[in-house]
Amino acid sequence: MAFKVKRSGFLKSTVLTLLACTLTSGMQPALACGPFYDEALFSATLHPDLPFRLYAEGNLALVEPTFARSYLVVAYRYLNDKPLSAAEREQILNFWRFRLGDASSSDSDSAVDLWLSTRKKTFGLKADSSESLYPYRSAGSNDDYSPYLNCNDDAFKQAVKTLQEKVAKYGAGSAAVKEWLSAQDSVFCHCGAPQYDYKLKAQGKEPPLPSPAPANASEEVKRDRAYQIAAANFYAKNFDEAAKQFAAIALDGDSPYQKVSAYLVARCLIRKATVSTSKGIDQVALLAAHSKLLELQADPNMASMKEGIEGLLNFVGLRLDPATTLVQLSKKIAAGDNSLYQDMDGYIYILDSAFKEDSEEASETHTVDDAKLAAAMHGDDMTDWIWTFSNSDKASIEHAHSRYQEKKNLAWLLCVGSKLTGKEPYAGEILEALAKVEKSSPAYVTANSQRARVLSAQGHNDQAVAAIDSALAATKAPSAMNALNLQKLMLAKSLEQMITLSYRSPAMIVSDAESHDLSEQWQKLDQKKSEVQGYPTLPSMLRPEGAVAINQKLPLSLFLQAAQSQQVPAALRKDIAQAVFCRSILLHDQASSAKASVLLKQYMPALAGLLARYDAAAADSKEFSAAYLLLKNPGSRPYVTAGVARTTEFGKIDDYQDNWWSPIEADKEAKFAGQQFLKAAELTKAKAEIAAINAYGTGPDYLGKVVIDYARKHLSDPRVPEALHLIVRATKLGATDEKTSAISKQAFQILHQNYKGNPWTVKTPYYY
Repeated sequence: MAFKVKRSGFLKSTVLTLLACTLTSGMQPALACGPFYDEALFSATLHPDLPFRLYAEGNLALVEPTFARSYLVVAYRYLNDKPLSAAEREQILNFWRFRLGDASSSDSDSAVDLWLSTRKKTFGLKADSSESLYPYRSAGSNDDYSPYLNCNDDAFKQAVKTLQEKVAKYGAGSAAVKEWLSAQDSVFCHCGAPQYDYKLKAQGKEPPLPSPAPANASEEVKRDRAYQIAAANFYAKNFDEAAKQFAAIALDGDSPYQKVSAYLVARCLIRKATVSTSKGIDQVALLAAHSKLLELQADPNMASMKEGIEGLLNFVGLRLDPATTLVQLSKKIAAGDNSLYQDMDGYIYILDSAFKEDSEEASETHTVDDAKLAAAMHGDDMTDWIWTFSNSDKASIEHAHSRYQEKKNLAWLLCVGSKLTGKEPYAGEILEALAKVEKSSPAYVTANSQRARVLSAQGHNDQAVAAIDSALAATKAPSAMNALNLQKLMLAKSLEQMITLSYRSPAMIVSDAESHDLSEQWQKLDQKKSEVQGYPTLPSMLRPEGAVAINQKLPLSLFLQAAQSQQVPAALRKDIAQAVFCRSILLHDQASSAKASVLLKQYMPALAGLLARYDAAAADSKEFSAAYLLLKNPGSRPYVTAGVARTTEFGKIDDYQDNWWSPIEADKEAKFAGQQFLKAAELTKAKAEIAAINAYGTGPDYLGKVVIDYARKHLSDPRVPEALHLIVRATKLGATDEKTSAISKQAFQILHQNYKGNPWTVKTPYYY
């Protein structure tokens, strides 16, 4: 999982003369060139709604099989009546935030800042916010895209504690403090790798290590320096040398670093096994680390390091024996886990590796090549549930039903329900069980959504709608509400009902440059407090399924009726009004265009003058007057826009060619909103109208033909030069096809041949 990290700069010198060392920033992947557009996401499929704390508290709403596995772990806990404790909730929130790109959730930034600010304050200097230190280092020589946390939080916090102790003992201006701090700067210089020189195609030189303590130095200084040199070697990836030095310190009973050094010997072996080779994991080093950790675990003198040792044993175990480690971690996580962050990290790592998938990407089927691991996964209830719930192969429903018969619990009931088609011999039994889920249950919304889907498939639409309404009454989670309303939209019995359900508030706005269905502002949204039961709310927009029905399934007469509906949100009425006007022009339906003109005047007063001229136009200039109006308003199109509307003003050119229209793409889905009430004749008529509109080609093609035909007969009309200019502009900045260039050339030639010196001619030096 990628994560964002804080860019570092240079460690500036203080009043002390310190060792200069450049702390490099990690290269972050660059996004491809835009433009990137905002998109409305009505229902998240990879994660629950923001803020995540609500889900972590047990407000599961609609649990989707496509959720990333860490969210399914939490669902499993609540479905098995094992709510997360306050401490677990905080840990899982930090786990999610870190995996989604918020590196600050690991506390690394704050730990680094604490060190830098303490270092400054020691000498009475003002903190400099531009100072930064990069704690990550790349695994390879030039692999900026897979960094690991080299200098962790504890390293900086311990350095702060040691510095404060030495200042208290010797004084801030003492030689002892200055020398220790100079050496510590040399240690942290190795947290980030030296910058790669792309011109020389070589890695920069590693900064020098701390100098050894003078022979006449005190024992305290010698022990401090020995530990600092070992730590610097560790961060500089000199793992064999670091292990040797830490092992020597561990034998010194008088060293304050004895215990931590013994522990760090194992960490050196683990780092050697995992980040110092390009050929995968070094099994020999990993086995040596495992033996060392077992030795430390058995040593009563290391009891204070118990948690850290167990954490490393898990880290090693999930690589040496993933089957055994997975079961151990799963049982801890499922029962209640004080080290949930750490254990979840290991557990998800095993699942990601087993499935050979990115845990944050949806997958419908899963396979595991390792037979021992696969058996362990199916033998562990939580892992088996997650695997089965997120799987869609034919065997999964039978397996889920078998486990439900054995367990008779909510988790396995929802697992069966998620796959139920209604044709199974046990469908009635499962539907009855889903209906009995109590309103207070975290499974209630999901259970009723599943019931509605199956009841609808069986033709029991009224019962399905009742189940949907029950679920809607129990949640305010945007994704769940939109998913439920989508089910209801597909069962709409009237045009008014379809329009009402087509306009909804999306769960979030995302950029199409993003790899996750997550807003760029997700951290802010995640921290947002109550609006509607704690969920952020956004303005209503037209959902894509509604747009397909309106644009492709409604004949013009019903399209006009939809445009007149008060169920369309006020802010969006101008879009449907312009769409029906444009469509009526293309279909040469003057009765409909007259009614649409009335709507446009109401919702777009700025068009009143052009519309009045169109209304009053003679028969031979009617279509030209309409084309002139559409040309002057590049936002014109014979269809409504789903999701985020065109951001450029209706009467202005969009710089990225989102102007006028392209042919309407036919929807290939068999099921569509309106299927319950639209008549066959209406659908046939709508299809014929779409074909007629598409026969004109692109918007610039149609408008060009109308203007050129009119111009040849009405050269004296003062609007013609401007219209010809606008056609040439449209053929550059609107949609194009194989006809467009010829239209552009014709408009250009008529303009230059007949209107020499005209301002619109001067503004048109080229055609396209």
